[in-house]
Amino acid sequence: MTSLVVPRLDIRQHEEQIRSLQQFYAVEGSESELMEILAEQTSIYSTLLDAVAPLEEAFGKPRVLTLHVLSTGDEAMLKAAVQLPEAFDDPDGALRRFDLAWWLSNCQRSGGMLAFDYEIHPMCTMLS
Repeated sequence: MTSLVVPRLDIRQHEEQIRSLQQFYAVEGSESELMEILAEQTSIYSTLLDAVAPLEEAFGKPRVLTLHVLSTGDEAMLKAAVQLPEAFDDPDGALRRFDLAWWLSNCQRSGGMLAFDYEIHPMCTMLS
């Protein structure tokens, strides 16, 4: 039985991907952990870029989007969150609209290593 060898991007390419993602997402925490996830599941990069427009459609503009690596021991995943003010009307409904309109048909691209959510911040002054 032969094994399939999947080429991995070099560190410069991952750094370029992170810079590209930072046009849309604020990276919280370690960029090296983010690089590891991008190396392990290469389709996450394009999934995150493709998700920007559907997130804006569901939650409105302008919104701050964040990326944070969640790790427990040997396993890690990426959380993409939409930052919302307390006054935002029906965040659960907006997340449900995003899920139904885009995420459910694209989640397989992440290999189970990406989750989308929202976070409510009292100091968030963006338009609701």
